[in-house]
Amino acid sequence: CAKLTTINLGSCRNLTDAAVIALATHCANLTTIDLSCCTNLTDAAVIALATHCANLTTIDLGNCTKITDAAVIALATHCANLTTIDLGNCTKITDAAVIALATHCANPTTIDLLRDLDHCANLTTIDL
Repeated sequence: CAKLTTINLGSCRNLTDAAVIALATHCANLTTIDLSCCTNLTDAAVIALATHCANLTTIDLGNCTKITDAAVIALATHCANLTTIDLGNCTKITDAAVIALATHCANPTTIDLLRDLDHCANLTTIDL
């Protein structure tokens, strides 16, 4: 799948880290991926995408509740062209992830953190 640039795997609740790692390893030209509501995924899957798919511009991780700052920091560090990221209801995300995105991504246009304010307990008011 060397020519694959966009894939929507949203709501594939049985999707595993191993599957996403294989995808990232073999599809380095990905620019857009939807993993929303893939509740089994952990940082390992997202870090593999960040490491192997440096051309990512859009990623939807909404409702991926196992994702932490480590995954988002890896995306920010390795995917300089990232413009859109959805982290809605990613309850383990803190200010550190948002700061990394603002610091490392050259042209962030959309950072979606809010689907339900009650689930954003780890975020505070920060100045970007």
